[in-house]
Amino acid sequence: MKKLKQSLALAVMGLLTACSNEAIFIEEAQVPQPSAENAIAFSVDLESVTRAANEKTALASGEAIGVFACYTGDVKYNLSTVTPNYMYNQQVTYDGSTWTYTPVKYWPNTVDGDGSHKDYISFFAYYPYTAVAGTEGIIGFSNIDAAGDPWLVYQLPANAPTNQTDLLYGVKDDGSPMLDMQKQNVTGKVVSFSLRHALACVGDNISICLSSDLYSALGGTKSLYVNKVTINYKNLTNKARLILNSNESPNWEPVISGDYISNRKVEITSGTYVAAGTSHTALTTDPVEISSENGLFYIPIHLGAVRQEAEITVEYTVKDGETTTTGSVSNSYILKEDAQQKESINIVLGKKLLD
Repeated sequence: MKKLKQSLALAVMGLLTACSNEAIFIEEAQVPQPSAENAIAFSVDLESVTRAANEKTALASGEAIGVFACYTGDVKYNLSTVTPNYMYNQQVTYDGSTWTYTPVKYWPNTVDGDGSHKDYISFFAYYPYTAVAGTEGIIGFSNIDAAGDPWLVYQLPANAPTNQTDLLYGVKDDGSPMLDMQKQNVTGKVVSFSLRHALACVGDNISICLSSDLYSALGGTKSLYVNKVTINYKNLTNKARLILNSNESPNWEPVISGDYISNRKVEITSGTYVAAGTSHTALTTDPVEISSENGLFYIPIHLGAVRQEAEITVEYTVKDGETTTTGSVSNSYILKEDAQQKESINIVLGKKLLD
């Protein structure tokens, strides 16, 4: 897996007075010191396996992540009581070299008997930053005063895979969640997120060829031409809740509603090896790529016994001299639902289509 690192350091945009932040804390002793050495900075590493043409492999200047932070004093993270009381969907923006946000927050300074800082803060992040939930993509967030893990709800866009945006979440470099962070245990006071893929990807690379049996059956006098390839993605999970307290694999929960299942379609009708008629290039046993721009991002969980699947239909023409015969063949398979790997589609046409 390839890791593309975005370097970081936070340019502190100004010193805030202690009183401007007192409302965040509970006790006077916990008021942070408004100094550069206590400012909370962020960095972002982008984990990538280059799964799709529209997959995020680098972040550009002006792009942003959303951050939730839960301050729990000297008590460790507890689902029954924790809330995002320190940062709630805080926009943290990349300016091409550093990650900045406002207002700047500071590490609490409650000191234990041994001189160490005992305050705990847990951090969670996602990409792309969304200020206001929409009607597709990110459509909702957990409430600021709700106890438990922060989360977002994702809904599959109606025109997917066209113009789909990758969805990422933040963890530590080792894949564990960023829980119970303390000032003295964070190198350089920098919270370093490693962004992982939350959605699975299928069909970014689609190839097709003839089986050796079919090629032999054509006998050297017949040729097979592909006229159209249709991929029907069926029983897709339409919406689900991404728990931002995730690890190496995204923590998805189903959201049951009247539209929790949906379908999407991809049609390939043109190219060197796909076109109407028989004037284009015929297939052989050598796999050839027919699409690299139709990768579908989908939610990698299924609901109950209903599995997410891809039904592939190939419409073709067999030419024998001046005689042509048209037909179609279909097959289905279950999607892998693996958010960290891409799933290519390799179509092999078999001898049965001549029967």
